[in-house]
Amino acid sequence: MFQSIRFSQASVAFDSVQSAGVAGGSVQRPIFEETSAKAIRAAHRRKWTLVGTVTLIVAIGAGLLIYSWRSSKSERELTQQYLEIDAAYLAENQVFEDKLRADPKLNTPDARADHSQSAKKFADFAKANAKSAIAWQASLRAANLYIEEQKFAEAQALLEPLLIKTLKHVVFQVRARKTLASLLAEQGQFDPALEQLSFLEKLPDNPMVAEGRLLRAQLLYKKGQKEEAGKILKELAADTKAAVGEGGARSVATEASLWLGYWGL
Repeated sequence: MFQSIRFSQASVAFDSVQSAGVAGGSVQRPIFEETSAKAIRAAHRRKWTLVGTVTLIVAIGAGLLIYSWRSSKSERELTQQYLEIDAAYLAENQVFEDKLRADPKLNTPDARADHSQSAKKFADFAKANAKSAIAWQASLRAANLYIEEQKFAEAQALLEPLLIKTLKHVVFQVRARKTLASLLAEQGQFDPALEQLSFLEKLPDNPMVAEGRLLRAQLLYKKGQKEEAGKILKELAADTKAAVGEGGARSVATEASLWLGYWGL
């Protein structure tokens, strides 16, 4: 009886505390319920973090794929345009050969194909796509064609910008400076031409040092410094390891020997 009364009183007291808690708005949930709620919230955060990360990765991947596709498409389009201009150049050669075949008397030392149209197309293409490597190639093609036509100002205007654009591209740098050196020499500007060659001789990883030195000897001879030109030619002629000239069938050593004999040095 006594125990029942105590139990009832305890129950009443507990109910009173609960009621007071409700009235005060501070009902505390059992510990296991609170822990479960925190776990659920943490799981939700992890889920949305994972979803956000996956979404970001997918977005980045899609962006890279789109960029790569656009870049590849752009390069393909530029290559196609370049090949079309090259086809026009070859067609000009064919017209010239047909003329010579029809009239052999036209075959004189000064005879050459008319490349005025393809030269302009190469130049326009180079200016319109200045940041592309294939445009640099077009600049070199146009410059050489202009030099053949003795349009030196047009050629120089194409070559000089390449000196800056191709600083990190050794082969383009060598070709641009060699062509510019030849252009300047054609106009009697030997010192500026030799400065271009001096730059190339100091250029790291230059694969055409021997060829540049051969051109230096030729320019020195034209400038009147025959003794110095002869010294360089003799060194090159004795160098059995001299590299093959760019686009040439003979070695630089053989070329040097020929010039030594031709000039009687």
